[in-house]
Amino acid sequence: MSETQNGQSSSTSTESLSDEELRKSLKPNPCEDEVVECIRRSYTKDGDESVVVKIIKQLESYDDANYLVDIAGEKFLAKVHNGVESEQYLTSLKGKDGKDSCSGVSSIDLQNAIFNHLNQEQYGITTSLPIRSSLPTNSLVSVHSLPVISLSHSPRNLVLRVLKWVHGQPMSSMKFLPIESLLHAGTYLGKICHALDDLTNTNEKARKSADRYHAWDGRNFLDVEQFLPCITNDSRRQLVKKVMHDFRRHLVDSKEEFRKGILQADFNDANIIMGEDGNVSGVIDFGDSTLSWRVLDITVAMAYAMISSYGKDNRSISAAAAMLRGFHSVYPLTTIERKYLRLLIATRLSTSVTLGAYSYQQNPQNEYLLFHAEPAWKVLELLYSQVDDADNNIGMAIDKVFHIACHPIKHDKIDSNITCSDISMPDPSIPDHLLRARVSSLSFSPLIENINQPVKKKMKSDDEISHDETTAQHRPQTITF
Repeated sequence: MSETQNGQSSSTSTESLSDEELRKSLKPNPCEDEVVECIRRSYTKDGDESVVVKIIKQLESYDDANYLVDIAGEKFLAKVHNGVESEQYLTSLKGKDGKDSCSGVSSIDLQNAIFNHLNQEQYGITTSLPIRSSLPTNSLVSVHSLPVISLSHSPRNLVLRVLKWVHGQPMSSMKFLPIESLLHAGTYLGKICHALDDLTNTNEKARKSADRYHAWDGRNFLDVEQFLPCITNDSRRQLVKKVMHDFRRHLVDSKEEFRKGILQADFNDANIIMGEDGNVSGVIDFGDSTLSWRVLDITVAMAYAMISSYGKDNRSISAAAAMLRGFHSVYPLTTIERKYLRLLIATRLSTSVTLGAYSYQQNPQNEYLLFHAEPAWKVLELLYSQVDDADNNIGMAIDKVFHIACHPIKHDKIDSNITCSDISMPDPSIPDHLLRARVSSLSFSPLIENINQPVKKKMKSDDEISHDETTAQHRPQTITF
């Protein structure tokens, strides 16, 4: 059924469900024949049966149903949106209280606005572009009555979009990922954030659409607490509680202020498209976009860099630092944003493992939900489990690595002049057989020693760091605790 609101099931109320629970219940669950028929009706002229429409494969997705499809010999992405976003879109069409004040204000409208904005030539960014339907409405979406995971909520009026395919290879599929690719990815994300700042400041409707609640928005981290019982391992559950305690103490009770803007919000290796030259050629999936703390874009990216194919090879700290260095060279972070990088990375990883545990509990057949689980736990334990140990300040050393990643770069010399030699090192679990040689060399920073050995000296205060930043250009750079 196309462009219709008939057949909406209302046999079971959804009002008592949380946003995350609702998304799991209302995840699309159509068969491939239904998807093909919807595409044919809405994206071929008069539903032309002679046009070949076929699904090449279904793609992994957390909340939606995504497909690589062939329409008349050309590749496209077909996305069937979950019931939450679909309902928001349909409500926005009606307007609030019969008025048009909400028209065009939904997360789906936001994504369309982002795609059209980023693909402007001035930004040098490649991402998906929605194509218009062949229906009389000529809109960028079509609406169809389709089944969802929850039988009691099926069928559901769901939004279907067909988008141009972004050619290339997802970073997640690269078996051999050099650190330079993560560095370049960071610069690419920095360019995206500048472009999204422009969108935030010039498009009031996009800004209004982005100002929404989303469970994966880092600002809402404490709401994840209700899903902690889904983590069956007690020590791991306590670890997430520790991150929550620090988040509440440092970022909620203290009311720290960060810059805000429309976020990409999910710059992970499955959404980063790589070209044949090993550099980023595009980015996909803006489904998590919200108006939130800008620093979350880079901390989400750093979190997933740590569990990329490079990071998982016991180089997670180096992976995060490379992503940060690239980003900071294009989009410099403030002192207060740099101060909480490790906490915000831990926040994202904690959200991922907790909501992943809940989702897997609901759907144990979906192995995609466990894709990042064990690597994410390993990294979270590295970042946080030993922080309070007076004899092992790995957390302090990691903070220092991130500090170093932000400082050797001159902001007028980017990309070709950026290197990672000073931040390319294995994680502490890997012995450094050249440790003594490194610390005895006057030309080499003692950073490695501080990572591989207990660190008992106190880090410099924020005022001392700020003073160092001001005077660094007047003296040779040395790195000490």
